[in-house]
Amino acid sequence: MHGIVSLDFGGGDFKLQCRYPAWHTQGSPDGKWILGDDSDRNVWIISPYSGERRLLAQGHKTEGIERRPRASFTGDSRGVIYQSTHLGKEVIMVAEIPEWDALPAIS
Repeated sequence: MHGIVSLDFGGGDFKLQCRYPAWHTQGSPDGKWILGDDSDRNVWIISPYSGERRLLAQGHKTEGIERRPRASFTGDSRGVIYQSTHLGKEVIMVAEIPEWDALPAIS
């Protein structure tokens, strides 16, 4: 079973945020979001309040180049920086986080 779990250091309680085959994960500096990538090189944004995840970026897997996104939030929590091979070579991309309802929901 894979997923993202958070820990309340004060109370010691664990909370399952989301279940999916997550690789690299991070919480936003403002505490509003969690992000994670997966083995298909998709980048997901997760609401820590509902556990719902939405797709932020996809298509970053190129045959013969093994590079995971390893996404991180920008310091102001308004964007995500990640590695990509979408253009057939290794590049760094930045995606602004749109309004939640604009992100594709999982069906």
